Amino acid sequence: MPTKKPVKTAIEKKPWGRLIDLYEREMLKLFKRFRPSEPTSQALEAIAQDPKFQKAAERTAERMVSGVAFTSAKSWREAVMKATHSRRIYGALQQEMNRPAMREAYRNLLDENAKLIKSIPYDLAQKVTRYAAEEAGKGKRTGDLMKMLRVQCAELTANKIKLIARTEISKAHTEVTRVRSEDLDIPAYVWITSNDRRVRESHRKMNNIIVFWNDPPSPEVLIGQKSTLGKYHSGECPNCRCEPLPLVSLDEVTWPHRVYRNGSVTMMNRTAFQHLYQRKAA
Repeated sequence: MPTKKPVKTAIEKKPWGRLIDLYEREMLKLFKRFRPSEPTSQALEAIAQDPKFQKAAERTAERMVSGVAFTSAKSWREAVMKATHSRRIYGALQQEMNRPAMREAYRNLLDENAKLIKSIPYDLAQKVTRYAAEEAGKGKRTGDLMKMLRVQCAELTANKIKLIARTEISKAHTEVTRVRSEDLDIPAYVWITSNDRRVRESHRKMNNIIVFWNDPPSPEVLIGQKSTLGKYHSGECPNCRCEPLPLVSLDEVTWPHRVYRNGSVTMMNRTAFQHLYQRKAA
């Protein structure tokens, strides 16, 4: 079996950290603006129902989705100029917002993220209620309890926002990449990890493997690990920092190459893969 070599892809891994930080700051700014003087469950639920908060949440989600779309499109435009049929693909990218599939993807991402932001006060209200009941049962005085609730609410808000920012930027990037790939008849991508110590074992095993968009893997099942995550694409699970790099040209990888197909990973030569790739793209 030949030595595994790193993937040579035209679309290079982009630093999504800046977008994650920006989204996190935007959400923190939003909740600082609507923060109640006393973090009771009633006050938090009132924020969730405030039309001004809901509008602000939608604007925050829109800025995130637009940022992902812009950054992703820029990397695609740079890459396809080096690829076969680059003129056709470049032209399609220029017109993509006129395509129903991409418009629907953007709208779904916007709605999903706005819904997540709007749900934070309700989530906090439930946690604050439980925390208050536990501390009151320990005999905490009302004044001390309120101080503790303020600290607890701030920590819970920051943690929830951090999780949403990390997860949703990655998921949005994967979704935009998927829709764009399918629209451009690019049926497969290469799963790339961030290649550091924080990469989970199941994803480390997926690194540099070719995956078809219509056949997502279950990385945990592949290594015999129990999980409730099910099947998903690169970048789609919570806190995932992996990225799907569209296989624009078969020249971008060394052959033979590892390919995920129908629940297992196999080594495939270029001729066999090309036949499968063309059939999937048809």
